[in-house]
Amino acid sequence: MYQVSTIRYRTRLRSMFLFVGFLLFATHSFSQEIKQTFYDTEKKRKKEIFHTKKIADKTMKDGLYRIYYDNGKLWQEGNFKNDELNGEWKLFHPNGLLKQQLTYQNGFREGASKIYYEDGYLYQEFFYKHNAIEGTVKLYHPESENKLMEVSTYKNDTLEGISTSYSESGLIKSKSNYYKGKQDGISESFYESGIKSETAIYKNGLYEGWFINYHKDYPNKIQKKCTYSKGKLNGQYFGYYPNGSLMVKGNYLNDSLQGEYLHYFPSKDTSIEIGALVEKGMYLNNERSGLWTSFYPDGNMYTTGNYSNGKYDGSWTINFQNGKIKQTGNYVNGVENGEWKYYHENGNLYMEEFFSSGKKEGVLKEYYLSGKLKALYNFKNGVLDGKQTGYDETGKAVEEKNYANGVPVR
Repeated sequence: MYQVSTIRYRTRLRSMFLFVGFLLFATHSFSQEIKQTFYDTEKKRKKEIFHTKKIADKTMKDGLYRIYYDNGKLWQEGNFKNDELNGEWKLFHPNGLLKQQLTYQNGFREGASKIYYEDGYLYQEFFYKHNAIEGTVKLYHPESENKLMEVSTYKNDTLEGISTSYSESGLIKSKSNYYKGKQDGISESFYESGIKSETAIYKNGLYEGWFINYHKDYPNKIQKKCTYSKGKLNGQYFGYYPNGSLMVKGNYLNDSLQGEYLHYFPSKDTSIEIGALVEKGMYLNNERSGLWTSFYPDGNMYTTGNYSNGKYDGSWTINFQNGKIKQTGNYVNGVENGEWKYYHENGNLYMEEFFSSGKKEGVLKEYYLSGKLKALYNFKNGVLDGKQTGYDETGKAVEEKNYANGVPVR
């Protein structure tokens, strides 16, 4: 029994000795020191100051850490623990004022964080959860004492739920719903006055369904109404005057105007939703095409002519309000070509000229209201060239000038 007890006692002592030896070894197996880095080889402009510890052959940041801007101002300050960011960290603007406060736990951002403008005013506050933004995020207007600019909700670093923005006066500017970081559902926007500016529906971040825009100075009066499909305009498009009467009516297909387009004057009678026509025509692939006609408010025709690929093409006529022709001529690919004639309101000829690819060419004749010749001009390549003669109403030449390539010649 005695010998057995002795063996046990010695075994216990040996175990204790081994344990103490391990502690001594562990205590002396790492060392701590402060290190510095510099921006320059002369080591005059410091960059970093930090504490390290060495365990075995591995050196790790552990303790206070500071990094500086090139101008010497403190940039960041915080702590490391076993080479991981840990505890409170502060970031500073180059002017020395605080830029951001946040907390790390085992290398992950956790808890409340605040970000500041360069002038020191609060810009943003939010929470981190395991390195991701979570919960309410608040943004503030610059140069203001905690005036809210936006309030949103995040889930795992992604916008989720209602996001509301505010003007500096505190009125709501916009209100939208988000799902997995994309706008989804009804969205509303408002003018600075607080009057609603538009209502839209989103699906997966794209316009979907009705889109309504409102007049700025007339509360709840619709200015524009259209429909979207997968972010593109599709279907009928309506524009309205402030009194509610129809301004324009058209059709879209995949973001492109197609088919009949009607433009109306405002209705003077509020009980009548549609006034007289301003103009009508057709669109093809977002360009005016074919015959277009415009009208005076009394319904008399003002202009009529054709478009091709959105450009004037072929014969065009402009009328006086009394129905008589004011001018007529031809276009080719959007520019005047051939003979053009202009008339006085009494129907007599006022002027006739010729164009070549949009430039005046040849003789231009101008007439008095009576129909008698008033002047003759000669053009070449769009500028006066040759003899120019003016006449009185008796037909007598009263003035003559000569030009060469647009310059008077004596």
